[in-house]
Amino acid sequence: MSGRLAGLTPGFAGADIANACNEAAIIAARQKAEAVAVDDFENAIDCIVGDLGSNKIISQAERDIVAHHKAGHEKNNKEVAEFNF
Repeated sequence: MSGRLAGLTPGFAGADIANACNEAAIIAARQKAEAVAVDDFENAIDCIVGDLGSNKIISQAERDIVAHHKAGHEKNNKEVAEFNF
């Protein structure tokens, strides 16, 4: 899988890859998938490279999914910040 993803992301910086992973997770969540699949990554990269869906009107349910996803990042960031290395 890593070779396939590397082939899809030439020239991507770390932040670009992180963005693709987040987008793939959102796509998988919208489909109520148990895990993120290669197809989710491919669709995410298409969205990022082609800026597809940026003007898309999303439903309230999709907004809720995105909000919960982002809240999870924030919760994790706070927990990591409180952890003393």
